[in-house]
Amino acid sequence: MTSHLLRFNSPIYNLQVFLRTISRRYPDIPPVLPDGVYGNATVKAVEAFQKKFLLPANGITGNETWNGIVEVYKQIERETSPQNLNVYPEEGLNPDGKSFGVTVVVMQSMINALSEQFTNIPPVSINGVLDEQTMTAIITMQKAFGLNPDGNITPLFWNYLSSVYEAYISTDRVNNKAIF
Repeated sequence: MTSHLLRFNSPIYNLQVFLRTISRRYPDIPPVLPDGVYGNATVKAVEAFQKKFLLPANGITGNETWNGIVEVYKQIERETSPQNLNVYPEEGLNPDGKSFGVTVVVMQSMINALSEQFTNIPPVSINGVLDEQTMTAIITMQKAFGLNPDGNITPLFWNYLSSVYEAYISTDRVNNKAIF
């Protein structure tokens, strides 16, 4: 998702981000390097967009053109950006509580992915059960996070686990094993 690239109070820069995204889908719209300057490259990209979407091709981003660009950009984002999924159960997830097999499978999968990056996190079986192996890994991570090592999967623990997973696995930033 490119929305994290947008800037508050920078409409020209944001227009350029939109056009760059759109140009990936429509090669006849030239890509623009977002720099916040409404220069010749931006004018050409706006004109190409206007021609493609049957708007008056004058290179000026009036309301109709702006709205069209925003709508096409949003459509591309909806089609190409995965939606985040919140799998943490509202009631919490603790060893003495209800069984949340699917949520435990997700957590075990995150633990295993992290165990490949961090030598102090033991791998676990992905079985949907808060078994001894999973509890050992959870307690190990709670200690590393500076949390109470009680094995409870509190929202705070889940947030730490999710943040570390996001930082080191889903963004593919780490190539070598490390200890955190």
